[in-house]
Amino acid sequence: MLSSTAIRRMSASRRIIVDITDWNRFLFAGKPISGVHRITLGLLRAWQELGLPFEIIRHDPETNRHKIISHRFMEEDFSDPIYIGGNGIEYSYNKYAQRRARYFIELAKARFQKFGKKKEIMHEDFVEGNYYPQAEDVLYFCGAGWDAPETMHAARKWKAQHPGFRFVVLVHDFIPLIRKVYRNRLGTRQFRRWLRDAARSVDEFICISDNTKADLMRYWRRYGGQSAPRCRVVTNPHEFLSVSDTRNQPMSNEEFSAETFLANRSRRYLLTVGTLSSHKNLERLLSAWKALNFFRDPEADLVIVGDNDPRQVMSLSPIRRNVILFRKPPDDILKLLYGNAFCSIFPSLYEGWGLPVGESLWFGKVCLCSKTSSMPEVGRDMCPYFDPYSTEEILHALTKALFQKEFIPSYEKRIDRARMKSWSTYGSEIHTALLKIT
Repeated sequence: MLSSTAIRRMSASRRIIVDITDWNRFLFAGKPISGVHRITLGLLRAWQELGLPFEIIRHDPETNRHKIISHRFMEEDFSDPIYIGGNGIEYSYNKYAQRRARYFIELAKARFQKFGKKKEIMHEDFVEGNYYPQAEDVLYFCGAGWDAPETMHAARKWKAQHPGFRFVVLVHDFIPLIRKVYRNRLGTRQFRRWLRDAARSVDEFICISDNTKADLMRYWRRYGGQSAPRCRVVTNPHEFLSVSDTRNQPMSNEEFSAETFLANRSRRYLLTVGTLSSHKNLERLLSAWKALNFFRDPEADLVIVGDNDPRQVMSLSPIRRNVILFRKPPDDILKLLYGNAFCSIFPSLYEGWGLPVGESLWFGKVCLCSKTSSMPEVGRDMCPYFDPYSTEEILHALTKALFQKEFIPSYEKRIDRARMKSWSTYGSEIHTALLKIT
């Protein structure tokens, strides 16, 4: 890692620019930020705390220019919808996902709405002005590139205008290309088109795990790459990130029920964080939990945290008395759920990293974990593993955790914070890697 003196000297000649154009589709729609956006937010906050120089930009669909975004953006409460633009058109064309005819139809609708109905400005404007690329800039895209073709195209233009300009992209995973874990054909096409564009414009990739790097090499030639890409691995942090440290709004009934559950619980519980997305594998977990209850009372609850439809969850698990669902608890409640759990379980079929595995360990809680893709990189020898495609193995893991007295304590002894990565360390590693790009 470079010394602080070397970083300051290199930073004087190079600007690091972080693009958050992919946030447009989430924040404009009033959606909560995803795990991918949490990584971006955690990185920016870490750089700010370390005093490292950087700029934030995003594409403005109304002016078709990239704008500089104030650092105040990072201080917001992302548990509530945030509006980062002006009061113009909130729609942009994603050529990776849509046909051009569909784009013109949607754009016409957006323009009509702009003049036909005054829009409510939900939050202050964070835009500070236009972004003007310079020869030594390093543009870093660490979000969902498949949601931001505007930046992919702009980066290619800026590289042609400024020979010293460099474009670096963080690769999270290749889930859309893995048929046995992903079933959305539109998403697969969108991701494939993005990868072909990336092959023509990216100077270097940063992968979040060795498994993701191996996938990049495997899919590279298949989708447009010629010579082997320049690529390095910087693993994600284990530390839990709060998108909001305080709550100004009154608690919803759901949040109140989560706090009530924690205050009045009379027995232990296992925590799983995930949705009913195909690769998260909640169906097999619920099947194993149902089988366990059929043969023996586990004397424990299964707590599911994720934006799931309660009717769908309960249709998969008729045993309602010990399956508890919390859809969107705020981060302070999620911390308590992690901290008070007997252990956690993460049955995902495939992950680029596996944030819930690292977060569980960060709170000192054992995670019963899938042995596929990158998850053994996160948990190392601190987690017991199972085959997520086997309901029987999931059931066996649950049985050992709940009924073998020394099973969980034996793994708790292996959990060591010194072996885990903080956001501060992660921020330093990424910043150093970007300054070394040639």
